Amino acid sequence: MIKPLSAILLHELSKLKDTRQRQKLLRSVIDDDNHFKPIDLGLKNGAKTTIAEGSKIASNRKNTLTIAKNLNKRNIRVAFLSESDTAKSADAVIEYKGKLYIAEFKHSTTTKASTIYFDLKNGFKKAQMVVLKVTHADKGHIDSIIDELARKNQIMGSLLLVNKLGIEMMFSRKELTSGSYKKKIKGFL
Repeated sequence: MIKPLSAILLHELSKLKDTRQRQKLLRSVIDDDNHFKPIDLGLKNGAKTTIAEGSKIASNRKNTLTIAKNLNKRNIRVAFLSESDTAKSADAVIEYKGKLYIAEFKHSTTTKASTIYFDLKNGFKKAQMVVLKVTHADKGHIDSIIDELARKNQIMGSLLLVNKLGIEMMFSRKELTSGSYKKKIKGFL
C-alpha cells in the first residue's frame, strides 16, 4: 500500500503498463480508510468525497468542493490526494462510470479564452483528466480553446466539463483532438 501522495502515485502509475494494474492500484489507494477521511458536503444521496491528509484544496476550497459536490450528486466519487510542492502532482482520483482517473480540478468564472486555455494546458500536464467547471464561457469559447490545444498537440487526456447547472459531460482525448466533441457539447453550455 502506498501513501496517497499525488507525486508518488503518479510515479507508481507510470511504471505500470497494464490498465488493469493501474485501476487496481488506484482502487487500493482510494479505498484505504486509514489515509482518507470523508468530507461532509451536505448530501444525503450520491457518491462520497474523501480527502487525504496534506491535500492542498484549502487554497481554493470553496470552488473545488462545489465541483466535488456537483460530481457527487451525479454519483461520481472524488478522493482528494496529498500534493507535493516539489514534484508534479494532481488534485484527486475520481471514479467516473466505474473507471478511476487521476484528475486536476479547474474552476473558471471568466470568458477570457487565454485564462481557460492556460488552465486546461496546465491541467493536462498534471493529470490524465481535467475537470473543468465553467460558469460564464459558452460553446464558442470552449471550441476555440480546444481547437488551439489540439492544433498545438497539448491535449494529453480527457476532459470532464461541468456546466453552471452542475451537469457533467466527458470527452475523450480522441473526441477532443478530432473535433467530434462539438456535436455533443451543443446546447450543453
